[in-house]
Amino acid sequence: MAVLLTGCTTQPNTSGPPPTTTTSAPPAVKEVPQRPLRMAGGLALSYVQPETAARVLCSPSAPPHPVLVHFEPDIGGRKPNCRITDARGRHAIDLSLKQASSTTFTGNDKIADHDAMVTEKTGKVFVETPVSDAMNIREISPQWPILLAEADTADATLLREYLAKVLPELTKDADRLAVYPGGGVDLKSVTVTPDVFHDLAKPLQALQLCQIAKETLGLKPSRVTENGVCVAKLPDGSDLTFRPEPTSRTKADYERTVGGRPASADNRDVRVRLRDDIPLDIIFSQQHESFGEKVVAVLGQK
Repeated sequence: MAVLLTGCTTQPNTSGPPPTTTTSAPPAVKEVPQRPLRMAGGLALSYVQPETAARVLCSPSAPPHPVLVHFEPDIGGRKPNCRITDARGRHAIDLSLKQASSTTFTGNDKIADHDAMVTEKTGKVFVETPVSDAMNIREISPQWPILLAEADTADATLLREYLAKVLPELTKDADRLAVYPGGGVDLKSVTVTPDVFHDLAKPLQALQLCQIAKETLGLKPSRVTENGVCVAKLPDGSDLTFRPEPTSRTKADYERTVGGRPASADNRDVRVRLRDDIPLDIIFSQQHESFGEKVVAVLGQK
């Protein structure tokens, strides 16, 4: 935490008590634990889990911005939000991802050659710009394809400068994704990457879950979706479903273990925390726990 103390110098006053000197401190800057991060951009950024998106938005630019140097991603697991401040917390911009309200985007400005909608209201400046090609934006989707940036009007120049530095990276496609209207994804063989599974776009997470179902469980994958769901067929023809889900649960909320990892169960499903430092669970049916345990053995933190 960086704290600035300010004061003033006065002449001695012999006629009464010494004058009071007020001390002011800037807002506290929050220290957030760091972790290795697989970067995402473009369409893939709109599909990664919220904690990953928050960390991507809070990744320092290169070369660093001369003023905005402190990064506070929301690592609670639910919101893709990031706050970036100067070293003392006096100047700040907030970045987040939001769902598109239509299938087209029309801006009134450009930042780093990207269309942007810039508005001002009640002492704030807001900038919206797509992180992926507007043609890929669908109105009904679990994506957050629009980057929303805001700052105090007094920091509008800082905001534009920072966006000009980071937009080329945030809009650069990191992975090639083929998602069809309705959320379908082509089934195909992929390499399972346990070390970065949590940072993958959800369609890729679904493909890796189905690859594990095929290689480790000996089952036939039947369907994957854009929100991370893998469905495989059991020998009796019924469905086995795995899905990743962000969570705000603490360690105390998991009352048991599966495959050595913290787990919790309700009347229907089991959820297993894959890693201690990342708010992401794998969910599967209670009746299929033996299959789920094998998936956890592949993806879970060792």
